[in-house]
Amino acid sequence: MQSKMTEARSERNTPQAPADPLHAAEELRAELIAERVAMKILAHLPKPARRLLNRQELARELGVSATTVDRLTAAGKLPFVTIGDAKRFELERCIEASRLMAGA
Repeated sequence: MQSKMTEARSERNTPQAPADPLHAAEELRAELIAERVAMKILAHLPKPARRLLNRQELARELGVSATTVDRLTAAGKLPFVTIGDAKRFELERCIEASRLMAGA
């Protein structure tokens, strides 16, 4: 009895070749079409909004002091946007600017 159960389990776990190659090709084609459709849908979804950081948050992310952020901003070396009276920074753009400064 035990050997029949073991035999049945091994038969279930054994990958079997598709019975109909045409059916397998149709399944593959359907998967490829579904993937293409998904990629087109993703391309039209809105991009996630970038978070704007204040000077303290930027300093923490860059591992420098807020005074250093102020100094680099005043020197025109860090890009920022002004919202009202406040300066806000995009982390990715500031990292890129710091890489350019290091290479100069």
